[in-house]
Amino acid sequence: MSVDWEGVAGEVADALAEVGVQAIIEQPGARSGSESNPTYGPPIEASCSAVQESLSKLKAKGTLVEHTEAAYVVSSKVAPTTADKLKIDGVSRKILRVDAEAPGGVDLLYTVQVKR
Repeated sequence: MSVDWEGVAGEVADALAEVGVQAIIEQPGARSGSESNPTYGPPIEASCSAVQESLSKLKAKGTLVEHTEAAYVVSSKVAPTTADKLKIDGVSRKILRVDAEAPGGVDLLYTVQVKR
């Protein structure tokens, strides 16, 4: 029996949207200019849902967590990276680490550690 992982991803997104907050993944804008003097266009924004994660759970997994960090479980059609920021309630936070949950090769959700 095969699993419809795209369908599961949609169900996960719906569930996080119900219990989480609306957030935005901010990706750097298009780069132009020279290597020594680059310029960037406006950030590219992708909406997502986020739920704050317990940092003690991350510690239990053996992940080093600083007091200046927070973690969120995020559902997004855009895969966040450490080059991005997570914006919640108008506050942008630098993404420090991203772990994808991707059974069957489809990203269902991401655990994102951010700078507070």
